[in-house]
Amino acid sequence: MPKKSFLKMKKMYRDVLIKSATEVFNSKDYQKLKVADFCKGMDLPTGTFYEYFENKEDLCVYLASLAYEKKFVALGKDNIA
Repeated sequence: MPKKSFLKMKKMYRDVLIKSATEVFNSKDYQKLKVADFCKGMDLPTGTFYEYFENKEDLCVYLASLAYEKKFVALGKDNIA
């Protein structure tokens, strides 16, 4: 999950980074993805990436949790078994 520094930034900027990271995540096989790929796609220096996330896995777990949350909201809580 993201570090506090990521969660403290303005939502608009967070949303742009999340959208960019999702595009990078969907562009390659997970095993071939590197932090450098995310940094390039998110237009972030490597050091800034590590201020926001521990590693690639941390970011990917966060992206998966956001996707699950959207799906849960879209289905409605009454439709979840």
